[in-house]
Amino acid sequence: MLGTFPYPGGTTMCEALWMGVPTLTLAGGRQGASLLSCAGLQGWIAQGEEEYMTKAIQHSANIALLSALRENLRTQILETALFDVSRFAKQFEGAMLGMWEQTLSEESVDLSC
Repeated sequence: MLGTFPYPGGTTMCEALWMGVPTLTLAGGRQGASLLSCAGLQGWIAQGEEEYMTKAIQHSANIALLSALRENLRTQILETALFDVSRFAKQFEGAMLGMWEQTLSEESVDLSC
């Protein structure tokens, strides 16, 4: 799938990955690059529009690689935090707690109502 830019379709990209369809994205949209990095598809992230076009042509021409990738992509992404709900929740909780602790340490926060 070709990701849109300048705004990536995050939900559509997640659904495509779930269905075994790799998505090409432009790194300018951090959401798309983040999702693909987590899924282990760094080779599907283009750094510029020219590279985006080059990668689109290269990926679409390699039918055998696309077929193998599509066959195993769901299994591959299930092993990542992106689709492992428990692991994602723990990592998200850790990130939120870390930001909260950083905020508390940087300034005196009045938590009274």
